Parts: sequence; structure tokens; C-alpha cells
Amino acid sequence: MGLFPLFGVAPKAAAGASNDDARMSAKRGSNQAITTATATKCQFDTETFDPKGDYDNATNYRYTPSVAGVYLVSITPTLTDVGDGKFAYGQIRKNGSTIMTGYKGNGMAIDTTVGGAFLVEMNGTTDYLEAFVYHNHGSNRNLSASGWLDIHRLGA
Repeated sequence: MGLFPLFGVAPKAAAGASNDDARMSAKRGSNQAITTATATKCQFDTETFDPKGDYDNATNYRYTPSVAGVYLVSITPTLTDVGDGKFAYGQIRKNGSTIMTGYKGNGMAIDTTVGGAFLVEMNGTTDYLEAFVYHNHGSNRNLSASGWLDIHRLGA
């Protein structure tokens, strides 16, 4: 069962493109060092699927959809061992501007997953999305290979 039956949304066909192909999913292939007190781009370098080839998993780590519409975006980055009393957040930026922040204050020294899911309208030509993560642990932490970035077009 695909995403569309789950949400009950039947997308309209876009000229020259299959709406069902406007989606991607990627994760980290291994840990990525994240500097303390610095918003760092998540380098989700291992694609699970990206049938239209709209996600750059090698240089810019950004999604530039080639089909306009409303997209469901889900980000679940996990930072390792964020310290007691520290915090972290995950962000999605559209065209360089923050449009979503998932914040988590941490009461104990554990791995911390930050992020969320939301809807965003994309123009299908120049709009792009990037994922960032931040923490204030005091020394570098790792973005673990258990975090994901998932983007699916829901409709026009």
C-alpha cells in the first residue's frame, strides 16, 4: 500500500510527469560529525528511493522537485549522546529560509531524535529543501545512520 491510500489523497496527473514518482527517501550511510552550536546541513547520502532523481545525495544534499504541488516532508535526524540539560533541533529550509524546526530539550544523556512532519508547497522548478541539525552539547556529536529524510508529493 502506497502513501496516497493512507492519506486518502488522489493526486491529479501533471503534464508529462507521473505524480507517483515525485518522492524520495534518504538516510545517512554512516555517522556524520556535527559541530556544537552550529546549524549543520544533514548529509543524507543513502537513497532508499528517488525515482525522478530530484534529490542530490552527493554534493548539495537537497531536494529540488521537478513536479509542482504540495509535499509531505518528514525529517527524523538522531544525534548521539546529547548531554544532560542540553538541547537539539532539526530544521527544514526552503530556498535557504527555515520553514520548520523540531526542537527537543534533553533531560538526560541519551541519543536525541528531533524533527517532525509538515506540508509545504513547491513550484516544481526552482524551489528546494534542505535538512539541518543543531545541538549545544559543548563538543561534537554524531548524526547517526538511523535518521531519515522523506518527501512525498500529495497533490497539486
